Amino acid sequence: MKIQWTAATELFNSRYRERGTEIYDSGGVLSLDWIERSDTSARIHSTVRGSQNQIYAQVILIKERSHVPDVQGDCSCPVGHNCKHVVAVIRAITREDKSTRQGVSASIATPVLNEASRLRIPTAPTQREAPLPYEVDVWLSRLEQAQLQKHDEYPEGVTQRLFYVFESQAISANQKNARETIELSVKSARMLKSGGYSGLSRYNNPDAIRNPAKFVLEIDQEILRALTMVNDGLNYGYQFSFNGKTHGDTLKKILATQRCYFQHVEGKPLIEGAARHAEVVWRNLLNGASMAELKIDPPARAIIPSAPPWYIDEATGECGPIQMNATPAVASLLAVAPILPAQLVERVAREMTIRNLHKIVAPPRAVDETFIPHYRPTPVLVLDTHKLETWGRQSWKSVT
Repeated sequence: MKIQWTAATELFNSRYRERGTEIYDSGGVLSLDWIERSDTSARIHSTVRGSQNQIYAQVILIKERSHVPDVQGDCSCPVGHNCKHVVAVIRAITREDKSTRQGVSASIATPVLNEASRLRIPTAPTQREAPLPYEVDVWLSRLEQAQLQKHDEYPEGVTQRLFYVFESQAISANQKNARETIELSVKSARMLKSGGYSGLSRYNNPDAIRNPAKFVLEIDQEILRALTMVNDGLNYGYQFSFNGKTHGDTLKKILATQRCYFQHVEGKPLIEGAARHAEVVWRNLLNGASMAELKIDPPARAIIPSAPPWYIDEATGECGPIQMNATPAVASLLAVAPILPAQLVERVAREMTIRNLHKIVAPPRAVDETFIPHYRPTPVLVLDTHKLETWGRQSWKSVT
C-alpha cells in the first residue's frame, strides 16, 4: 500500500498539517512501529513529542477506499483524534524524496526518515500473532500513556500558570431575596521560587486558543475552547457564566488540572468529589416571594448550574455532580429557577399543574397572610457590602 502525503492529509485541518510538519522537522517523531500492513491497509504505533514537551502515543489505521487513503488516527493528547501528532507521523512515513519529490512507498522496510527523530523502525514484520482489534489496540495504548504521563508538564523555565477560579456573588443581610450566582474566572500568576504565586490577574488574551502562550497547556486550550462554545464566544477577561449548556466533562477537566479554586487562589485546589443527591424545595421569603432551592445531602456551599448541576463544598474542598430524579437539562433549569413574586406564586403553581410539570417538582405554595392589629413597625438600618464589577481600571455597581 502506497501512502502519499497530499492524499493522506487532504481532509486534515490546514493548521494541523502545518504544526504536524513542524513537529516532524524538529525531530518530534520518537518511534514508529508497523503493526500491520497489506496492499489495502496499514496499522501503525508511534510516539510523538508535543509542542509542550509532552510525549503522546498514537494508533493509526490507514485503509484504501476507492484508491484514496482513509486515515483514522487516535492519539493520547487532549484532541484525541486526527491531530497534529498524527500528521507528524504521516509526514514521517511519506517523506518526499529530495530528487523526485514523490511520495515514498509505505510498504518498503525502512522509510526515509528524519535522522533527528531517532526512530525505532523495525523491518517488515515476521510471523507473529494476529493484530488486536482496532478498538482494543487504541484502548491499551491510551491506558499505557495515561499511566506514564505527568499531570502538568510545563516547558523548562516557564513559571507562569493558568488558574480557574469559581467566584460567587456573596449574599449579605440585604440580599436574602437574591439567588447566588457562580461564574468561572480564568486568571494567571507567576510561580515564586519560595512558594506561592505573585501578580495574580485576570487572564485576558483574546487569542489564547489559536496562539497560546507557553504556559497555556493543550488541556487548557481544550477547556477554553469548550467554555467559549457554550458562552457564544470569548468575553473580556475570560469570565464565563453557566447557562445549563456546560457539560460535566468540562468541569472534570478543569478539576483535573489541579489549578481550580473557589473564590481565591489560596490553600489547596478543589478536588472532584462523589455525587450527592438533591431534591427541590421551595423557600418562602419575607416579602412573600418563593424561591426554589436544591437541598443537597450532605449540604454544600454553592451550586454550579451546569448540566447536570455540580456542587462546591467549601469545607471539604470538593466539587462534584448533583444527582436528581430528573434529566441533566431539567436539573440545570431547576437550579436557576427564577424567584417568584408573591402575586405570581399561585398562578405559576396552576401553570405547572396544567403543563404536567408537577410530576418532576412540587409547585410552590403561597404564604398564608396573618393580620396583626396594633403592630408598630420598627425602623432598621442595614449596612451592606457589594462586590464591584470591574473592567480594566474602572469599577462600578450595576443597578437594576
